Amino acid sequence: MKDVARILLSMTLLSVLTVSPVFSSLLGKTVRQSFNLRGLDVAFEDQDCPVPLRACAVLPTNRSLDLHVALSKRTIAERNWDCANLQNDVNSCGSCDNDCMELPYVARAKCDSGSCKIITCQSGLKPRVLVDPITGARSMECS
Repeated sequence: MKDVARILLSMTLLSVLTVSPVFSSLLGKTVRQSFNLRGLDVAFEDQDCPVPLRACAVLPTNRSLDLHVALSKRTIAERNWDCANLQNDVNSCGSCDNDCMELPYVARAKCDSGSCKIITCQSGLKPRVLVDPITGARSMECS
């Protein structure tokens, strides 16, 4: 019984230490800071988008909404919003910030069930299906 208690205590101590920024920095690991999007649910709901549409930020053409960059909730809440169908909107395919027309060398594309499908590529290139060998996820590129 004492062995079980020691093991549990060791596991608890180890889990606490590994999430500690001090311990992580000693190991050379970086601690990821999460960005809590739950506060944005209100902003999404307030847009009154009919089902199956979803509120997406409308950003200037030279910027994208990168949620890996910490932005204040106030900054995000002040953006303009538009309703988009993430299943078939070529400018918001699968997620609000996935624009199929921004893929390199794409001339024409469509959004099919939340995935970009390249129809034609720029001169001299052809659409090609890629399959991730680990996950089996399919994507397309012009090559």
